Amino acid sequence: MSSNKFKTIAAGQGALVVANSLKTGRTVYLTESSNWSECMTDARVINDDQLAAEQLLVAQHSEQENEVVGPYLIATDTTGRANHIRELIRQCGPTVLPDSKPLYPNTIIAGLAG
Repeated sequence: MSSNKFKTIAAGQGALVVANSLKTGRTVYLTESSNWSECMTDARVINDDQLAAEQLLVAQHSEQENEVVGPYLIATDTTGRANHIRELIRQCGPTVLPDSKPLYPNTIIAGLAG
């Protein structure tokens, strides 16, 4: 089971619980109804430390039930957009197509590919 790497949520910021689905391997986000979605816009944006700790416990239970692996909390803005480049890549998907062309040519992600 993953460790609880919770850090407090900064004022004016948010957080999401993220993991990987054991069925698909894809990045999934914990939703308002405590389900998992591949769509980041379905994710519950958490704005308080107590709720963050509670949602991490829900996620860790899902990990014990072999639904997801590696749940953790990521820092976001108040809309749920990740603050760190690693998480932006996870939210956007692969940085290149199979033919090595950038998948997001007009974004910050494009500069990371090749």
